[in-house]
Amino acid sequence: MPHRTQSSVRELLTASQAKKKATPPTPRGRISSSTVDRVVPPTEASEHEQIVKWLRSRVPSVAFFHPPNGGKRSKKTAFMMQRMGLSPGVPDLMIITPPPNHHPQTTPLTKHGPYVGTALEIKRTGPSGRVSPEQRAWHAMLTKHSWYVAVVKGYAEAVTVLKALGY
Repeated sequence: MPHRTQSSVRELLTASQAKKKATPPTPRGRISSSTVDRVVPPTEASEHEQIVKWLRSRVPSVAFFHPPNGGKRSKKTAFMMQRMGLSPGVPDLMIITPPPNHHPQTTPLTKHGPYVGTALEIKRTGPSGRVSPEQRAWHAMLTKHSWYVAVVKGYAEAVTVLKALGY
């Protein structure tokens, strides 16, 4: 290994620091490597959080909840929650407040009557995210009982649907 003087080490450090300053930071949500720079879609949870934040800021009086269907838990807790009524397939966001643009006084009845609430099934933006048979069954049941049901891919699509409904 060649002997380096203090000034050559300083030059190497200065060059390295200049290179770091010249290289822009990697944007959040991206994975970079020397050969690939691909966009990684946000997680379903982060999309869901953005939708809730938008809903709370835009319509503070709207009543909604997220059923605790997902997530990791012990078998004991899962069994207890099932006994308490937890049901697979329930949509991710249940908006109890009827859609303002589909209120009985302002909109003619649909074939199922006026919408009494909105159920959103949130899927991750991108190619992944399929609707399960349990979810399809819940969607059909809610539609039968006059709920507006939508499967949305990500935050932008959810906001488009919610705005169209008048939220």
